[in-house]
Amino acid sequence: MENVPPVPAQRQVDALTERCYAGLDAMALGREAVRRLRPVLWIDAAFVATVDPATLLFTSAASEDPLTEAAPLFLANELGGRDVNRFTDLAAGPVPVRTLDQATHGDRDQSARHAEIMRPLGLGDELRVALRTRQACWGVMCLHREAGSAGFSQHDRDIV
Repeated sequence: MENVPPVPAQRQVDALTERCYAGLDAMALGREAVRRLRPVLWIDAAFVATVDPATLLFTSAASEDPLTEAAPLFLANELGGRDVNRFTDLAAGPVPVRTLDQATHGDRDQSARHAEIMRPLGLGDELRVALRTRQACWGVMCLHREAGSAGFSQHDRDIV
């Protein structure tokens, strides 16, 4: 995927924040978030899902290629509970955004998700986020970059 030249990040973030109050349903908002983040962040593939706030189980999801074909593997990994950056951990933690490179200190294959699913798909770093209000987590998002590319920066995490 060809990257779009950066635009002023704050303008995009402000526009996205405005869309949060536009009455969109959760999945439409998730797709809008990815669309609005693309001019600001380099994203090669994205996954967005709504979750039940009580259980954090997925209630709906949308993903892009090459993630779509591997959805059952990603789901098994997430529910298996033995990997880094699980959405439930991000939802309960003090900071709801974290990259794979942060969690593995740059050794991505410490993550079974990366070694068994992402690397074979040609993916590198991922940025995972729990989408939450003050009261509850209502969704999750995972942004991916191709293998061999730079990982997500602190600036990228701050934007998300």
